[in-house]
Amino acid sequence: MPRFLTRRGFSLIEVLIVIGIIGILIALLLPVLNAARRSARATACLANLHQWGEAYHAYLSGNDGKSFVLGTFPSRLDKGNNPLMWWEILQPYEGEMKQSLLCPEATEEANMVPRNAFEAWGPERFWDTPTKIRGPYVGSYGFNGWLYREAVTPKEAIRLPTTESSRVPVIVDSADDDLYPEDTDPPLIYQWPNKGGGMRWAAMKRHKDGVNALFLDGHAEQVFVPGLWKLKWSETFQPRDVKIEE
Repeated sequence: MPRFLTRRGFSLIEVLIVIGIIGILIALLLPVLNAARRSARATACLANLHQWGEAYHAYLSGNDGKSFVLGTFPSRLDKGNNPLMWWEILQPYEGEMKQSLLCPEATEEANMVPRNAFEAWGPERFWDTPTKIRGPYVGSYGFNGWLYREAVTPKEAIRLPTTESSRVPVIVDSADDDLYPEDTDPPLIYQWPNKGGGMRWAAMKRHKDGVNALFLDGHAEQVFVPGLWKLKWSETFQPRDVKIEE
């Protein structure tokens, strides 16, 4: 007589073991996936900065190698005649301005000043006249304010340095739209409410332990927070070693 075979199902213990193994694998893979996503966003951020670098150098080529000249801001923003901001000046050279103004790690607006490193500043509005407003603008990058100035005539524009251009930051991940670092600024990680001078806007850990920066020679790279004090932000900035205070 043929023997009939019976198939035994999984026991409860076996099912629990399989579920446990799957859970362990997910727990091991999630940090790897998150790290890969963050790495991809950091790479996209560097691509944005490269685009701004091309736009900035195109502007310089058409302006005798001189940086921006901004008009004087009125005492109240709602009086009108606000000067163009750096991203507006570069817009003719950067068609995707509003998109490339946002770091992929910081796209959500934070109502003017970000409360943490992963928020964007803005929305910002500027008045052409008391009834005509430009904007709103939201962004994640700041311009090195020492490379341009408020002035009335183009004769006052800054001619950029020709030496050490690989150490002169132009645009960086920032909690504000421009920044004026001093070598005397205390080495503090960005936090809100914040203290610590112009460097505070860039001293944050948006990409691992630092920020991405575009330099005057056109290259972009990640800079660890202590390294921000070793760059050449201005002619008077004296690079130094610092120990970061959390």
